[in-house]
Amino acid sequence: MSRGKRKRNSQRRRLTLWTVLTLSGGWIYLREAKADGKAVSPLQKQIATQFGKMAAAMKAKNSTALAQFLTPDFTQKNLDGKTADRKAARKNFASAMKAMKTLSAGFTIDKTTPAKSETEVIGSYLFAGMTQPMTTGGKSQQLAMSLPIKTLWVKTKAGWLLKRMEQLKGGIVRLDGKVPGDG
Repeated sequence: MSRGKRKRNSQRRRLTLWTVLTLSGGWIYLREAKADGKAVSPLQKQIATQFGKMAAAMKAKNSTALAQFLTPDFTQKNLDGKTADRKAARKNFASAMKAMKTLSAGFTIDKTTPAKSETEVIGSYLFAGMTQPMTTGGKSQQLAMSLPIKTLWVKTKAGWLLKRMEQLKGGIVRLDGKVPGDG
């Protein structure tokens, strides 16, 4: 096989590894091909749809719409060990969105572990945008971050809702293309 043909086949394989769902300005990457060769399950598609709708609510800076995807007993845990309940998470989100001039948000799903009426999902939260000048010493900065997360979704009468989100180690944050503190 020629080098060019191998390269094209490699590119095709990489393209088939991911499905991109776009929902009203939000996006979600969902692993399509797995080591065992099975296709994406209906459950994964349902969770991906919920993540996509959450990303669209984030892009719209709509904390009310975002809260619709959280259970009443929702909890969020950050790397520093701090936790937030549903009300605090919504308030934190609204505050963070005021600091952004433009933004895009999305999620990746790397692994789902289903159990009866709940599913654990390992993936990443992806966020990028331009900050408001007032928040960064009078100038706008390009913010980009990718944070690994573990989430727990529960099946309710209203559909799948997010019960828990935990930030994992290994995240990347960049301001104007540089890691803060790297001089």
